[in-house]
Amino acid sequence: MLISRRRKLFLTLQVFVLALYVGYVFNSATNDRTSIDYETERNQDITEITQKAYDHRPQLQMIFKLVRKYVDQPNQLLRKLIRLDANQLRDVIDVCQSHKGEPGRLVEYFASRFELPFKMLKEPRVAVSLHKNAWQRLPHPPLYGRTAKEAMEPDFRVGRMKPCTTERKRVAFPKLHKVAGDTIMSILHRFGYDRNLTFLLPKPFLLTCTYPWNLYPRTNYAFSPRENFDILTYHTVYDSQKFSQIMPKDTVYLAILREPLSHLRSVWDFYDLKKRFGIAANGTDAIVTFLRSPEQYDTHFYVENKICRGKIPPVSLTRSPLSVDLGLPLELATHFREDDSYKKTVTDMFIEKIESEFPIVMIMERFDESLVLFKRMMCWSHKDILYISKNIGKSNDSENDIPNDLKQVHKQWSYVDYALYEHFYGVLQIKLDEGGQDLTDEVEHFKKINRNVADFCEALDRWSCDVGETLEIPKNSWDEGFTVDRDFCMVFQRELKCDYVIAAERRARAHDLAIKKPLTVVSDKEHKATIQRHCIYCERTQNGMCKSIDYLNYLATDGLISKDMLKELRTQYYPKSYNLHCKGH
Repeated sequence: MLISRRRKLFLTLQVFVLALYVGYVFNSATNDRTSIDYETERNQDITEITQKAYDHRPQLQMIFKLVRKYVDQPNQLLRKLIRLDANQLRDVIDVCQSHKGEPGRLVEYFASRFELPFKMLKEPRVAVSLHKNAWQRLPHPPLYGRTAKEAMEPDFRVGRMKPCTTERKRVAFPKLHKVAGDTIMSILHRFGYDRNLTFLLPKPFLLTCTYPWNLYPRTNYAFSPRENFDILTYHTVYDSQKFSQIMPKDTVYLAILREPLSHLRSVWDFYDLKKRFGIAANGTDAIVTFLRSPEQYDTHFYVENKICRGKIPPVSLTRSPLSVDLGLPLELATHFREDDSYKKTVTDMFIEKIESEFPIVMIMERFDESLVLFKRMMCWSHKDILYISKNIGKSNDSENDIPNDLKQVHKQWSYVDYALYEHFYGVLQIKLDEGGQDLTDEVEHFKKINRNVADFCEALDRWSCDVGETLEIPKNSWDEGFTVDRDFCMVFQRELKCDYVIAAERRARAHDLAIKKPLTVVSDKEHKATIQRHCIYCERTQNGMCKSIDYLNYLATDGLISKDMLKELRTQYYPKSYNLHCKGH
């Protein structure tokens, strides 16, 4: 059966890109130059091809692995493969699959097929990294096909943003691990929900599928090249070139950092690193054991995400993990107890890049101050940035229990994270000083109203009759006043997985994907039946991702049911949502 011209071109491109990538790996195995200088420069056309073809490389992965490990002249073989047409390439792939697990026969086939004296290596080739320490592999190609040098150069410079006169609505927030990311995501989701903005969503209901390097159509929900996204706020490794291709030019880039030792503690508990590293000690003693020889325990990167479910570990668990998630190339994160001048050079380049592309970098330990600065930059209101802390872990241990000499070990082990944190903490302090007493007073005012709103909504959530139906926040020097009621509190307290469901359904309706099969079983309860008549991802809305009352409120907000119907359903099935259980109603 003839393969279409498009398919032929596609397979040819894949082999071409495979050749480039294998050449890159072998160069890294034999070249001991520094990370910044060692890679061969490639032109923009090659970069574009790599970005398009890398997404589909799994079907050629077996060939790559076998050639890399066993063939003595891989470059000659790849040059032969590039010249094949699509049908010939398909035959080679079929033979490779039939010889899976038999490298000797495969090398013999290559020698016979291409009439070249290919030989099988006596010992499988192992690609080593540039730095001869415990991290002996470069485990992933450059970000989206970019070289380390390219990835370290700023793609755009925001400088000092001009004061806004109208509300800015577009935000790119590459969500890092264990730095209050869920709290910021909740703020952004509520802001986007109120304005019906467009989110870049991971593959439906696989919320971690864009991590680490998966910003591709197959992992983005309802992707359209012509569509403008307003908000990106899910886990992914930041790559400025890829982000700028997806997000509009007026997007504001936002990041957040955390004190590195505190971050290690949080990641340690959340991902159970004690068990992952096979350390028998408990509590702080386990971290002390790790820090005595970190290169013995944390020996590789987690570069693949095959399941998109559950707790997907960071690419780097303990070695400058925040910097790696912000785009620090992996081979540049492997310096430990090495030349400080080189580490400083790499770090300074990386800090310059982040500072060039992010107009604000929040600090978790100064969360409220950072948030108010962000609010001012965006021309948002205090109501827009109200928050409840999400997904906060608890630890009974203290960083003070770790000896000072081991704290210094961690400072070298996670060198770039410390430098990044200290730099942007200083930048934040400068901005706070520039804001003067007026900014200090606004931060204190915001803390107060945030506590009041959180307490009010918590009381309503307990169906308390002592707080009244609304909370009035009066006009002040920095903002207009606003009213908080039960409807606001429901959105304010809504779980992130429900935020996702609603955003996904809005996207589906916008793309005319809301085609429903006739229901075979309809609930005899009207509120459930109403949801069944309108839901798109019904198995999600009815199986715990969204509370029924949250989904009904969304239907009314988007005009899919009337306000009167919502009131009738809530009165019948959720009378406490109108305080009907309280005296006087």
